[in-house]
Formats: sequence, structure tokens, C-alpha cells
Amino acid sequence: MDDHKEYNIPNIPVAKFHYQLPESAIAQEPLPQRDQSRLLHYRAGSTGHHVFTELPELLDPDALLVFNDTKVIPARLWFHNEQGARIELFLLKELQRDESHSSYIWECLVGNRRKFKEQDILTLRSGNLELSAAWHHRELNQVEIRCSGREAFLDILDVFGHMPLPPYIKREDSHSDYERYQTIFAKNAGAVAAPTASLHFTEAVFEALERKGHKLAFLTLHVGAGTFKPVTSEGTAGHVMHTESFSISKETLMALNQGRPITAVGTTVMRVLESLYYAALQVVAGQKEIRVGQHDPYKTGLPDWSLAALITILTDHLEKEGKTHLEGETSIFIVPGMRFRVCNGLVTNFHQPGSTLLMLVEAFIGPGWEQMYDEALRNGYRMLSYGDSSLLIPGVIR
Repeated sequence: MDDHKEYNIPNIPVAKFHYQLPESAIAQEPLPQRDQSRLLHYRAGSTGHHVFTELPELLDPDALLVFNDTKVIPARLWFHNEQGARIELFLLKELQRDESHSSYIWECLVGNRRKFKEQDILTLRSGNLELSAAWHHRELNQVEIRCSGREAFLDILDVFGHMPLPPYIKREDSHSDYERYQTIFAKNAGAVAAPTASLHFTEAVFEALERKGHKLAFLTLHVGAGTFKPVTSEGTAGHVMHTESFSISKETLMALNQGRPITAVGTTVMRVLESLYYAALQVVAGQKEIRVGQHDPYKTGLPDWSLAALITILTDHLEKEGKTHLEGETSIFIVPGMRFRVCNGLVTNFHQPGSTLLMLVEAFIGPGWEQMYDEALRNGYRMLSYGDSSLLIPGVIR
């Protein structure tokens, strides 16, 4: 990775992004109805309190809302060793697969790791199905998983896996989480955390958005566990961002170029949309694979392309390559001082103190987030993944 000193990335004290979050304010369960969550509307320094069903009325006219259609997989596997100790595998990233032998190698977080010995083979059984796990490379946290009874690994996970609820939800997953920790439009399996801003949307809200003249578009970013990675450096320049894979269709790219105000539904969507400018730079440079780095937005001497120009570069590239989707990876790090080139609005939940997601919020709307969060807590808003929502509009149409 490039040394951050080569760039002008602001080195902001991480302590600036802390606030007091009482544990009692962290939502442990979803509301009975998705769209009955509260919605705090922040626009150009002013705030208002609403119900999520009012979102269509609060957006800028003829807005384009962009959603992440990733699907959360049951990524937590609970085994017991021969002595009865529970060992948890949290699947992070598939590294290798051998379908003919039903063998898969995954990078994992391993709970109770010291009880999972080098020679151990952990096993789960249900009817004629069996799932086993053994170390492939212990130092690199790589585990080989073998299954029998069905060929599709995701089918096996549906039997043995548990939903990967965030660590601040202090309970084990329940049957209802298989529905509620998933958007109603989840399509492309691969995420190990939900795009939680979209959990509030229902068919009724979608219908209301379309009646109001708003347009909907979709992309895919498989949310990784790195979204919960704590920032341990004292300043923003010392943090190493996680990398996530994305895919965005030519159709969605063209929708971005229709002159509508663009609202990202969730920080994952904002990360993809704001990565597109740097993807276009890489296309022009002849780079074969799109890999947006965390420091790319802070390079000096970048060309002043319009949104229309960068979309044209990307769609022309897809046509030339005979592809329907732009695919790549991004580890973009959005902190105050970054120039936003695509997004005019953001729908998002309330985030953990000191997190990179809170840095993104300040980058987008400025230090007004502190007053907004204080107001939310004073008014009993439910925080974090299963909590309430916000609509953030800086006030300037870019």
C-alpha cells in the first residue's frame, strides 16, 4: 500500500468523531414494521423529525435513489470440539473452491481460537448432510470447509449457518433475523453484514417513491465484516481501510447521468458511487482491473471531470469490452476534506462512535452531525443496525 504521506489525506484526530452512546440506545431487535422507524431529516443545518414512510415527500424532486442489492449469507458457523468447547467460524471471504470435491477455503474470524487445534476436524451433521472444518493455514486464518449431501455451499449454510448480527447486538440470532436482517430486495448473495439503511424499505414505500416521480436503481457491494473494524490509530491518516468488491450495471451508470439529484441509500452505496470517478481514471490509464485505493481521493492534480464525463468514460469502456457490468474493488476512505463528485443525499442509520462511517457522515454534511446525533439521542432514537434512520442533504446540489 502507498504511504499516506505522498498524499494530502487529512490527518484528523479520531477522538473528534466520538460521542456518548448509551447501551440502552442501541437497538437489539427490529421494530415490528420496517417502515415505521423514525426518520431524522437533516438539510443544510436544519433538522426535522419524521416517520420513514414520509421519505418520498422529503427527498429533492425527481430524485434517483441507488440501493445495494447484496444478500447476507448465514456466515457464522458454531462447532464444538471433542472436549465440548464451542468454536465459532465467521466466514469473511471465500479464497478458493473445488466444487468436484465440495471443498472450500475461507478466510475466517475464529472465536475461541485457542481451542481449535492444528490437527482438529470440527463437524456438524443434520440428516444426511455433514459439514467439516479444519485449518488450511492457521497463521493466515484460512479454514478448509468440506460438505456432503448437497453440492451448493450456500444451501449448506442455510442449514448450518447463523445470521452474522453485529457484535453490539448482545444476543444470538433468532429465526426472525433471517428475514429482518435482510432487505426485501436482497438478490446477490455474498455479504456478511447487512446494508442496514435499506432495512426500512417496504413495497409500500417503493410504490410511494415511484408515485412521487423518484427513480430507483441498484448496484452490488458485498458488505464485509471490516465495516465494524474499529479505528485504532490516533489520526485518520493512520487507519487501514477494508476492501470490498462491487458491481454496477451499465443501466445504473446511465441512470446516474439523467440530471436527477442522486441519493445513496446507505454508506456502502456511497462508497461505490464516489469510487466511480477514480475507476474512470484507472480506465483512462489503461488499468485492467479496477481497484480504488483508500488514498486515491487525496491525490493532487486530479482532472476536473463532470459526472457526465466520467459516466461516459465508464459506459464506453463497458461497450468496448463487451460487458454489462463494471466490476472492481474499493477501499475508498471518505473523511472530511474529500470532494464528493456523485452524491447529493444519503439515507443512513446512526453509526458507532469513532467509526469510519461517522467520518463519512461528517465529510458529507460537516460537523453538524454532532448536533444531529445529540438531538436524536435526546429524542429517544434507536441507534445502529436495527435502529432508526436519517436523510442527510448538505443543501448544495452538486
